[in-house]
Amino acid sequence: VAASLCESIQDGDSLLDLMFVGTEAYCFTAGRSLAGTEQFLEILACAKTCSDQPFDTLRHSVIRRSDQLSAAVCILLDFDEPRRRLIKELQAASLPLRVLLINGEEGREDLVSDWQGEPPTYIDPESLAEDLARL
Repeated sequence: VAASLCESIQDGDSLLDLMFVGTEAYCFTAGRSLAGTEQFLEILACAKTCSDQPFDTLRHSVIRRSDQLSAAVCILLDFDEPRRRLIKELQAASLPLRVLLINGEEGREDLVSDWQGEPPTYIDPESLAEDLARL
């Protein structure tokens, strides 16, 4: 899913930050004569899910940089309280925000009951191409 979004950095005026947590928090920036699509794809190819680091590590990293962001796209594999806090903090920062929830349970009222702005987009791995085409 993240790789499909990397196409947006081909615009010479765009910057795209890729942030994730592995053994530590990582942030890679591409665009404006920095790393390009190929480098981002290489990084994404090596990225793996990490279950031994708390999500708050990533949340803190994103929030520390939020004043430098013009928008945010969050690709989440789960939606729990730490992820809800991240989304609420980004919404409070008045950033344009898009949330992509992979394998989420579409229609769960507890997820969207107090949601501000555009509701999350649910992406089913079984219909990945179709769901990404809707973006």
